[in-house]
Amino acid sequence: MQVTVIFGGTGSVGASVCRTLADMGHTVAIHYHSNAAKARKLVDEITRAGGTAMAVQADLRDLSQARALVSQVTDRFGAVHAAVNFVHQDDYVPTEVADMEWSDWTCHLDAVQAYFHICKAVLPVMRKQRHGRIVYISGGLSYRFFKGCAAYSTVKAGLNAFSKSLAGEVGKDNITVNIVAPGKVVSTELDRGERFQEDHVSNCPLGRFTTPRDIAGAIHFFTSPGGELVTGQTLYVSGGEIMPMP
Repeated sequence: MQVTVIFGGTGSVGASVCRTLADMGHTVAIHYHSNAAKARKLVDEITRAGGTAMAVQADLRDLSQARALVSQVTDRFGAVHAAVNFVHQDDYVPTEVADMEWSDWTCHLDAVQAYFHICKAVLPVMRKQRHGRIVYISGGLSYRFFKGCAAYSTVKAGLNAFSKSLAGEVGKDNITVNIVAPGKVVSTELDRGERFQEDHVSNCPLGRFTTPRDIAGAIHFFTSPGGELVTGQTLYVSGGEIMPMP
């Protein structure tokens, strides 16, 4: 049984990934901050489809709540094999630097605090198990940059560096840390009725944008036996739209 905690699991992309990972055989613990109704609905959907899931609430700005969440999961399922972070996914209003106030950074700095608290909460369990897989969801905006997204890009680029540093520290405990960085993400839930510019799609060699299922596939790889020797890596899931030099 692969027990995977999805932090930020009730967001539009996170919810779709919860469903897909459950379909792939993961037992999923769906973290939510305030959207209890959506979390319960997700659990019901997964259970009806034959999967196993639970909903767990926490304000990740509070380390004690993050630790309590992990305790709830281990009490029910006995382990936490993987932790996946979807906190801070597009929950901001793009604002150019000259027009920003320091208060505009709050949601981004809250996300950094959540990234740190997730580690502090899951690492003791994973070290005791001598096994763990941590996957942070970054984004294409950590590598390519657009007006109004300076704060978001700063945090996501920092997350990439944080993850590489963490990977070097916890490898001795058989814990891997990797990044999934999607390009433009589309799904029925996110983009119903929306038409995309052909010139944007043409930048993708594979001819389409990223879906939540693509993201789930990358997460599944990092958490599977096939990914056991992969750590400190950033995987751009973008249809070839983003191709960093090594």
